[in-house]
Amino acid sequence: KSSRDPTLPTRDPTLPTIAGFIRTCAKDDLLLQYALASLCRFGFPLLSSLTITYAPHEAAALAPLLAKHAWIRAVPSPNDALIQAAVRSISGRNASTAAGKSFFAPGIGYHAQMIDKLTAPELVGHDADFILYFDSDNVITRPLRPSDIFASDGRVRLAAVPYHGSFVSFGKMHENAWRHRTAFALGLPDE
Repeated sequence: KSSRDPTLPTRDPTLPTIAGFIRTCAKDDLLLQYALASLCRFGFPLLSSLTITYAPHEAAALAPLLAKHAWIRAVPSPNDALIQAAVRSISGRNASTAAGKSFFAPGIGYHAQMIDKLTAPELVGHDADFILYFDSDNVITRPLRPSDIFASDGRVRLAAVPYHGSFVSFGKMHENAWRHRTAFALGLPDE
């Protein structure tokens, strides 16, 4: 599947190629819907693509959502299985991939997502000058600008940039606080 949709705005060819990257899981599907809507609306044309990785055993739960967006490059991560094999090899025990059910605390998926982020260039699968990481619970409320990522002298910003409310991160326990306003801001149904 192509990571670029012809309906998305055309990138400025004078800018470096910036690929977006998310590691997600099935339990974050509602949060991911908001993240994807905001990235589609405000991430392009600064982003050249968006790659989403997930545990292969969650493909059936995530496939309907990911299939709605032709511009996403969905990649099942090999890292969950690699961690399982390593745990089995070292301990002789099988480790569950279910969240909270693994003796491999806090769970294989937690560790696999860290490895996915570290190996993102291989998972993105194409040339990109930079990779911009997002979490499933990130929402962008205005168009991304080069100044959000690069300092005025052209260097990549290494520290987080204060966005004064332009970027919002939320969690399940705060869902009622953000859900209605976020749905309204992104023009999504408030389910």
